Amino acid sequence: MKKTIAVFFILMVLKAVAFAQTSLFPTLAPSSPVPRQPLIPTQQNAAPLFPTYPTNNTCIIGNTNIRTYADQLEKSILTEQDSFLAAYKREQEKQLIPSYFRETSFQSFINREQISCAMKRIPYVTQSKKTCASSAENGTYVKQTPCVTDGVVDYIYWGLNEALRCYGDSIDSFERKIIFKKLNHESAFGFFFQYDGGTGIAQLIRGTQKNLFHPGNAGFRFLKKHVTNNPRSCENFKKLLARTTQIKNLKSCEFISMGDGIGRSLLGGIGLYLHYRSDEGNPYNAEKLLAYWGYAKTNTDQYRQVRSYITLGMYNKGPGAVLNTIKGSIGKSALRKKTEAEAFNIVMKLVKRSNFYGYVKAVENSTNSIFDRSGSCKI
Repeated sequence: MKKTIAVFFILMVLKAVAFAQTSLFPTLAPSSPVPRQPLIPTQQNAAPLFPTYPTNNTCIIGNTNIRTYADQLEKSILTEQDSFLAAYKREQEKQLIPSYFRETSFQSFINREQISCAMKRIPYVTQSKKTCASSAENGTYVKQTPCVTDGVVDYIYWGLNEALRCYGDSIDSFERKIIFKKLNHESAFGFFFQYDGGTGIAQLIRGTQKNLFHPGNAGFRFLKKHVTNNPRSCENFKKLLARTTQIKNLKSCEFISMGDGIGRSLLGGIGLYLHYRSDEGNPYNAEKLLAYWGYAKTNTDQYRQVRSYITLGMYNKGPGAVLNTIKGSIGKSALRKKTEAEAFNIVMKLVKRSNFYGYVKAVENSTNSIFDRSGSCKI
């Protein structure tokens, strides 16, 4: 009798459990799968880095026999002179990980198609070209354009956006467009251009290279302070900046090579723009000039335009030359009681009469030859 009662009790418990499972936890139909959540969420604006190309290592422009830079991307043994390239390769490896497991800090501010289109203009740039197998060598001048593959374009795309990520909120969408136009005007992103007037993607001249990368100079203090204060966003520039201080005589290949050259040129080129624009350590920056005239700082398109035009002038002619040309044309605090529209018109008229406005116009119009009105590449 006791056994019968026990069996009956067990059966009742099992029925109760079965009822609870079907009532509280109904089985999902096959058409309603449980959504899988990523274990490590990726950044929302992290774009796919490396689209698949059937001929990734084939020259899209340039001489197929001059593969110095294309081959450097395939190097498996890297040195301390290749810290930026090593960081890129680590990012490449992350692309093999499924997106829901992948953690990346990459942000795409300027898309790859824009850079690819700009680089198609390289064969039409008449500046001297140089091949650098490493940062430490003197390099070799070549008459024909070195081979540029889709892989090289990927690297430039990643490098530029890493530099923009490093400078973060210091550069808004308005000035990202200015910087893209400026680099397109200077070199069409042809990182191997070198002549007496400039070197690399940003076409940094000799004196500017020393200002930016030799300790004790104002430009270097700006770069070091920014990279030190932003360790996460500038993580891929820390080693190359530290190593640069150990170089007594900077060679052109230090701004051209695939190892650290491209990273150094991008960090320095964009950093120089910001140094001339608003660096507190620079007594001759564009914001201080506008403040001297009484033009109050705002976040309007008008203020940002005149500030960027004066900054571009300083990049082209040097801050001293720009100040000597235009500072005395408007009295101290003369714009303080003007409306912004009035102040903008007064400063723009002055800029348009300056000796650097030709350069400003060339930068602004530099994309007209590569993009149509819809923004599509027309080369």
